[in-house]
Amino acid sequence: MKKKAFIIYFFVTVFFFGMLIKLEYATDTYAVFNFDKEAVYMQYAMSGRFITGIFLKIFKMIKISEHTTYYLSYILAIFGTIFSQFVLYLIIEKDIKSKVLKIIIPTLIIINPFSIELFLFIEKGFMWLGILACVLALRNLQRYFKIKDLSQQSKGDKRYLLYSLIFMFVANCLYQGVVGIFLSIALVYILKYSKNLKSFITNNVIAGVIYVLPALFNYLVVKIRFKDSRLNGQIIFLKSIEKIWYNMINMFKNMFGMLPKYTFILLILFTFVVFCSKICKEKKKLLPILKFFYIIIGVTVIAITPQIIQPTNSIWFVPRTMYCFGALYGILILFLAINCNLKIISKNLIVITSIALIIFQAQKFINIENDRFLINKKDSIVTMKIIEQINNYEKQTKNTITEISWYQDEKPNYTYEGIFATGDMNVKSYSSDWSTVEILKYYTKKNIMLVKKDEKLSADFKRKNWEEFDKSQIVFEKNRMHLCNY
Repeated sequence: MKKKAFIIYFFVTVFFFGMLIKLEYATDTYAVFNFDKEAVYMQYAMSGRFITGIFLKIFKMIKISEHTTYYLSYILAIFGTIFSQFVLYLIIEKDIKSKVLKIIIPTLIIINPFSIELFLFIEKGFMWLGILACVLALRNLQRYFKIKDLSQQSKGDKRYLLYSLIFMFVANCLYQGVVGIFLSIALVYILKYSKNLKSFITNNVIAGVIYVLPALFNYLVVKIRFKDSRLNGQIIFLKSIEKIWYNMINMFKNMFGMLPKYTFILLILFTFVVFCSKICKEKKKLLPILKFFYIIIGVTVIAITPQIIQPTNSIWFVPRTMYCFGALYGILILFLAINCNLKIISKNLIVITSIALIIFQAQKFINIENDRFLINKKDSIVTMKIIEQINNYEKQTKNTITEISWYQDEKPNYTYEGIFATGDMNVKSYSSDWSTVEILKYYTKKNIMLVKKDEKLSADFKRKNWEEFDKSQIVFEKNRMHLCNY
């Protein structure tokens, strides 16, 4: 069965993400390709992603090509996705009777609606290795809980806690946005191995320390080592709470557009109805219901808590940073499968609903991937038109363009018409000043610098509204190009 499970996860992963074997660009990708070895390391190290920064620096040092860098990262991402599902399968295998559910649940949790964005960055391989590290940390925590439970000892086998801490530190040094998946799934096993209130509190503390300690150490290193990092800035607590609350409610309802509106809430209600139907015969109905909401509230809090330590202006809810929240439905199904004796009707309802969700997700992901290639093509076409204008100007005037000022028109768009975009996903390169500079650097191979706007030109551009690229968006002045986004 294990071999079959691995093969299934291989084909499921390729089905979801196989199209992305072809080189595609996020706005950040152009910047990473433009960086030298020191700059690329600093870009990631300043965010605490030290392992990612070290490997990308090594790639630069040994002069691995851009295409090869992408393919290596893609292969690591596929590896991380497959093995994350497979290791999670090994964790839950003996806890679930249904052969179908024990196969489906790891896919629901790992390839959840928010997982697609993790495949749309050049560092995708390291992001997915971060998820694998979290699942390996969970496997060791589960081993500790199991041994402690079987032996009736208060201490258990502490080496497994050490292994969990190490894996969680590695995960934080790869990509902190996914580390919440460890604690989110661990909530199910905290409940499973809690015989009374005391053991429940103890298990929560153990799992919490394994989650918080490596993250705190990573955070402190960044705060001390890099004074200008994105983790430094003003936190206005009340405004932060207000911003987080608004974004959290919106996420529940809309799921960043990854699912139809209110679908996720309906899925949670579906699991609650199934759960209630299974516990209706029990005398103590309150405790199981409290456990159910412990999972929902716990996963939600785990997802949003990292935003609290962000500077207020840097709070930004996007699928990749809310990854563990996207796994909530799968985690609830895991909780049901472990704690309820699911009969044929209930089991079949869950299986049909889950497969329908997986099929819908696959279709959505494939559409997003197609849009990614389309937006790259449109960006390339616009860039070639701009370069043509630059070449004509340089040829006529003998001036060399080394500077750029960036402007916006009356109604700027951050993607092209007909493209699905959310957060940072499928944003066109000409939607911001820094990404405009990076794509032009990438294609021209020139060291173009971003400089201050001309206020008069800014007012002129603001009054216009281009529908597509137009030569009048560009104004040349000696060695400077003034370019307006539309």
